[in-house]
Amino acid sequence: QAELNGQPLGHIPSSQDSCSFEITALVDSRNELLFLLPIPSRERAREENALLWQDVRLEIAVTEE
Repeated sequence: QAELNGQPLGHIPSSQDSCSFEITALVDSRNELLFLLPIPSRERAREENALLWQDVRLEIAVTEE
């Protein structure tokens, strides 16, 4: 789950390599981007070789109207 300034942006399936959200109406002078991640148990993480942290890239594109 991704949120910007307390507003849900959407769910990001684990099978998806990338995603994008339209956030123009939510952007303020200061912003908080939040990712809510499920944390597996230690045993499950070891069994599945699950990594909690991976790279995240935030790309801001300016579009002309």
